[in-house]
Amino acid sequence: MKNTLIYLAIIVLSISCFQKKRTIEIVDFSKPYKETLIPIKNGGYASASYKIKGNSNDTIIIQFYGLERKYIGKFEDKLNGDYYGSTEVDFIFNPYRATKGKIEVEYGIY
Repeated sequence: MKNTLIYLAIIVLSISCFQKKRTIEIVDFSKPYKETLIPIKNGGYASASYKIKGNSNDTIIIQFYGLERKYIGKFEDKLNGDYYGSTEVDFIFNPYRATKGKIEVEYGIY
């Protein structure tokens, strides 16, 4: 039983070490925000995802993992996709037409 728990702990730690996760809050709509998540070589990744919640006075654009979505007003959304650690993953916030708002975003590769 003790050995099983040790092996389980090693597996959990090794999987979590490959995670790249960020949580940000954006209230400055005067400029774009960009971050690139770089995978660890030979990491055991399986998915790329983001969750967004917030509001804006006009249209904003979120680009993540090559996909683009537009949001306006009060919104909440999430995106999950298959990911195998072969490329860098960009997260880009573009205020586009919005000048005010507040968004909370959690994104990462797992």
